Amino acid sequence: MEIVKNTMLPSGHFADSVADNKTGLPVGEDLVNAHIFGIIALHVAGEPIPNRDKCLEWLERQQHKDGGFTWDVKYFEDPKDYELVESDVDMTAAALMAFAILGENETNPAVARAVDFLRKKQLDNGGFYSWGTENPESCAWVIQALTLLGQDPMGPGWTKPSGGNPVSAMLRFQLPDGSFTHVLREEENLPIYDSGISTYEALYALADAYNKKSAYDLLHEKYRPEAEKNLFSDYKPGQFGFPETMELVYDYVLSGYADGTFRPEAPVTRAEFARYLVYGLGLKKETQARRGSDRFRDVAPGHWADGCIGVCAGRGYVGGTAEGVYSPEENITGEQLMAILVRAAGLEKEAEALREEGKGWADGHIKAAEKLGLVYPGFDPQKPATRAQCSWSVAKLRKMIK
Repeated sequence: MEIVKNTMLPSGHFADSVADNKTGLPVGEDLVNAHIFGIIALHVAGEPIPNRDKCLEWLERQQHKDGGFTWDVKYFEDPKDYELVESDVDMTAAALMAFAILGENETNPAVARAVDFLRKKQLDNGGFYSWGTENPESCAWVIQALTLLGQDPMGPGWTKPSGGNPVSAMLRFQLPDGSFTHVLREEENLPIYDSGISTYEALYALADAYNKKSAYDLLHEKYRPEAEKNLFSDYKPGQFGFPETMELVYDYVLSGYADGTFRPEAPVTRAEFARYLVYGLGLKKETQARRGSDRFRDVAPGHWADGCIGVCAGRGYVGGTAEGVYSPEENITGEQLMAILVRAAGLEKEAEALREEGKGWADGHIKAAEKLGLVYPGFDPQKPATRAQCSWSVAKLRKMIK
């Protein structure tokens, strides 16, 4: 899996080739299918996708105007080409698999458009046509994509008035010996020869439809525990906050460093924690409309955490360290962390009621956080909170407000 991870280019694209013949380095940014298969490969091995945001953005940029995808980006060097190249059912379904693995659903416009493309391409018998013919492989890809997205390929949403759905349409291609054919004899609408590819792809799809769960997810669940143990060189099971941190890592809330470390004892800056919270609470989309630089003079426009700081400030989770000052590079202290978490939980008034006269400004917030079970072991209000401590507390908050 290290080979696959190392093929990710700075753009977020999984390279077309593992190694160039001359340099020995990963090379190529043309193949959409290489990118998708890189995502699937790491998922089934129990690994999170490195640089998930760039990985997602690269895939989103390859979508055609009709919502579909094809296998190679070289068709699109001229914007006019978007109108000339036909989107493919198989690759659109594959892209939806990748989106689902990356944690996206139809709230993402790119996912919604891709699903709509497949709906429009579905035949009256419930099946799909691609590469010059109706075929079982296209049905199989769609079935797998829908299952990963949490949709039922045999449900009313994908069942045509004829009663056909992707599963029943695919079964029309099955031979008496159980194998599947790629095409039907047109005159009689009967299978004409078996195909190894058609058969194994149909088996994947049938298993997904039967289990109501993707085989890729089942493999991920099987291998993830072992992958977790080896994900970071300096952070292992048994250390404080490990399971909570892994939940955030696999939900793409945070990640480790390029050298394979997590650095659980490293302090977290105020800018970093804004990202922890925004990504942890699923508020990432709000970063497109909010900017911390509009409120704080020490947050530069374009700062990597500008949007996250803006979301936290706009929702009332954070204030500045002084008027118009956020101090993004200062380490977040225990008391600052607890105050933010309590506000994010919507309990600011309760915290104010708990505050004792003469105690510190965060006294009530700390007491409220204690009641909620958000205060990590070894808490010190004045000391910087570490990556492990922040992960632990954010994970607890997420479970509390879900």
